[in-house]
Amino acid sequence: MIFFLLKQSFYHLYQFIGIKDIKKVIRKLEKKENNEEMINKLKLVLEVREFAQKKIYLNLKKNYSKVNLNWNRKIVGITGCKPLSFTPYVWKFPIVGNMYMKGFYNKKDAEEEKIKLISKGFEVHTGTILAYSTLGYLQDPILGNMLNGQYPDINLIDLIIHESVHSTLYFKNNSIFNESLAEFIAFKATQEFIEEKKFNDYDKKKIIKKYKQHKEKTEKNKKELNSLYQKLNTIYESNKSKGEKKKAKGILLKKYHKNYPGINNAYLYSFKIYNNDTQNFEKILKYCQNLDKDNKWKLFLSYMNKMKKKNMDLEKIVQELSLT
Repeated sequence: MIFFLLKQSFYHLYQFIGIKDIKKVIRKLEKKENNEEMINKLKLVLEVREFAQKKIYLNLKKNYSKVNLNWNRKIVGITGCKPLSFTPYVWKFPIVGNMYMKGFYNKKDAEEEKIKLISKGFEVHTGTILAYSTLGYLQDPILGNMLNGQYPDINLIDLIIHESVHSTLYFKNNSIFNESLAEFIAFKATQEFIEEKKFNDYDKKKIIKKYKQHKEKTEKNKKELNSLYQKLNTIYESNKSKGEKKKAKGILLKKYHKNYPGINNAYLYSFKIYNNDTQNFEKILKYCQNLDKDNKWKLFLSYMNKMKKKNMDLEKIVQELSLT
């Protein structure tokens, strides 16, 4: 673990070689031709930062005020899970506590970790991660791979807000709650940002339409995967033999392989990490909106902070507010 942390720290510190203030980079790019797309991307970052701080009440500190245009290295994220239960593999880290996903800058290191988990009897899911939060301990920059033409503006907005939630509020040893909270706030706030931003009428309609299509697809996927998760969990908790459970699981997963290639327990568990407690978050946000529409996010975050200070769970907050 010490070797892993030292190696990851090296890569993270390496990001800082060549980082520059975004405003200065914009001024430099404006003096040259054919930089309009990149200039617009960087201006968008600054607008999202301001929106996240003033409207969502997130504590960005100095995060995403600087950029490293030359950094294009992606992170490989790994999740492990038992084949006949949703029991995840747990990595223990200092400061942040227990984590159910581990990220690698080096593909070879990720492959070695994958082989280790498989040898221990775990199913494995790997995916690409563009960014992660250092929880305010270090300054997180915008990286070149976040700004390339293949990465849509909507995703960039979402990513900045998502990671900024982590630097604002973090529950040690509760990565599922942390990721679900960040996913929920980013999903809602991204739409609010798009609706508020001063696009021309045509662009705004086009962007909102695209975002709604993205939202509809995401919601459809959530329903499908939540349903599958529950069905599999029922099989795993039943009194069936291991052989019967394995057979039932195979029949069920076969129906989903076309739309979700490589789907397994680790895939579903990584999905649940980011999509848990959505209904309770919705209830609390709606309650806050009814109390004070202009300050709903401030109120919402105050209830999340209350949870942390009093070591409460989300259900207790919902019950306390009579939202059940």
